[in-house]
Amino acid sequence: MAARRHGAEDEKPIFSELFGSAGWRSGELIKEMSDSADFYCEHMGVVRDIAAAMLEPTEALHTYEERFRPFMKTVQDGIEKNKTYWYKMPSGPILLMALNLFLAIASFFRLDVLAKNAMREDTGDWKLPDYEGMDLRKKKD
Repeated sequence: MAARRHGAEDEKPIFSELFGSAGWRSGELIKEMSDSADFYCEHMGVVRDIAAAMLEPTEALHTYEERFRPFMKTVQDGIEKNKTYWYKMPSGPILLMALNLFLAIASFFRLDVLAKNAMREDTGDWKLPDYEGMDLRKKKD
């Protein structure tokens, strides 16, 4: 958490250490991040990018403004200090060890049902479009 307060230059070495050996193209990504003067990291970025990727390119700008902007405004209004779970996370070694143990047990016993229901975000009336073939859980004929 201390790196978040000091800025991107303190975050870059942490990301390099955490993801440097992750495989795939992590080495290339770490190099680009290190060389970048415009590095930004926010925990909502991943959610925004994944959800935005669901919108077909042909609908892009109009659909973004019409469907996605109201949702993102709702989500981003909640990103204020002390308003999200991220600022309540433990930072001491004993508390982190306890949290990791709890999460390991929950993962082992597949207790994600608890997370799906207890940590659900209010998205209002915004719904993702249902594109054929986008749900990878469904078997293709």
